[in-house]
Amino acid sequence: MKRLVISLALLAPLACDKDKKPSDVPDADTTGDVTVADTGGEDEPKEPIEPDVPQEPDPAEIAEGAHEYLLGHYQQAIDKLEPVYNDLEERKQYRASGLAGGWLALAHAQIVFESGQEPSKHALEMADRTQDPEVKAVAQLAHGAMLLGNEDYEAAAAAFTNAANAAPESLPGALANILRAESLIGSAFGTSASETVENPADLEEAKKAYAAAAKVANAGKETDALMGRVEEGLAAVSRYQGDKPAVCSHAAASIEHFQKAGVSEFLVDGPRGLADKFGCKL
Repeated sequence: MKRLVISLALLAPLACDKDKKPSDVPDADTTGDVTVADTGGEDEPKEPIEPDVPQEPDPAEIAEGAHEYLLGHYQQAIDKLEPVYNDLEERKQYRASGLAGGWLALAHAQIVFESGQEPSKHALEMADRTQDPEVKAVAQLAHGAMLLGNEDYEAAAAAFTNAANAAPESLPGALANILRAESLIGSAFGTSASETVENPADLEEAKKAYAAAAKVANAGKETDALMGRVEEGLAAVSRYQGDKPAVCSHAAASIEHFQKAGVSEFLVDGPRGLADKFGCKL
């Protein structure tokens, strides 16, 4: 995707696979209670399904895997999450396996897209069973990543909106707003083949989503890793709106946050490359 000169977390690596179609991912209205179309709250809330085995606390590997994902250490996240996900799924640990599956799907989406589809589907099923807000948020994040990978920007944005609404003050909620903003940047161009902004209002909506993410990040939830992504995204928006000074200030802020967080060089290369392109003095 030529227009994305920064990594923007999911858009750049996923959009490279042009032979996939939106039909490769479950339709937006076929994922049960936590659908990407379910933003209006019109359906009656479901009751959680009681598991037939005792449920255990979330294992530490889930939070550790999520942290590795945020740092851009995607293979490390997979290595951390996959064994615990398989174990939790086999032992019918509803909440924990849903969380593990969602984060695992997000990490897989960065390396081998298809590998994320099964854990993403499982996360949606566990969100339906548990009615747990955090599981719903992570499940919709994963589902949105699958849709975004197929350049179904509108459905992806709806999934990320669901995720943000499910647990707005949580880490998944903040990440959902970041990914929603990224999908809005994609939809601003209409298609990946376009080099021209066709829907400028989407860029303004992206800025609002980044602001919502920043609010949660600044409350102390993975602050630097999230704010690095927020500032990187705002640098991209500024580029497409023709505001060079803002590109430079946001790119510099992104690099500073990313370096404080200790993210992978792959993530730092995004804002650094944008700053170089615009001749920014860092």
